[in-house]
Amino acid sequence: MEVSDFKTMDTQAKAEYVHKAKNDIIGSFKQKYKYWEQGLIETLLSDFEELEVSPELQLGVYSIFVCYTNNFDEAYDAFKYQENFSDKIVDTLKKAIEQNLDTRIIDLSMQILRNLFVNDIIPPEKATSMDVIPILDKLVYNNKRINLVAQIISKLAKESNDIKNTIIDQKTILDSIIACIEENGSDNLRISLLD
Repeated sequence: MEVSDFKTMDTQAKAEYVHKAKNDIIGSFKQKYKYWEQGLIETLLSDFEELEVSPELQLGVYSIFVCYTNNFDEAYDAFKYQENFSDKIVDTLKKAIEQNLDTRIIDLSMQILRNLFVNDIIPPEKATSMDVIPILDKLVYNNKRINLVAQIISKLAKESNDIKNTIIDQKTILDSIIACIEENGSDNLRISLLD
């Protein structure tokens, strides 16, 4: 199977293809570049609406998006200029929280958002229009998520005084992070959050 065949595959075949591609690219820049050259990201972005049909397809695609939004500069413009990509990720995150969907979707969506902001794929101001801070505040309840939320709000606060002031004024997300770290945080997590 090739990327060029993706659009004609049925949903199950797409899920299998995406699972294979994900396994190929994780940890391999060479494979990541090969799939990039074949147009994998553009193909997946063009079929973005179909993802909700199959949770396994969505998980695989979101895992691939995590890989390509982090340490793969060649792909950044594909995400930056894809109309409403970040809005769709936030919508997925909201829906996953509201409907108590697979926690892996929440974690992958958070990782994509972190990558979009930390790697300057989308500007910090976008966080305001997407209402990201209140959404993240609902997700501060385990070490992995605390770390992701802290990375996102740290980047946003460094880049935008308006967002920094909002975070300080609303204070709830900071209180949530501190409370969760006090209850559940390990020394390693506390140290990593200081970086």
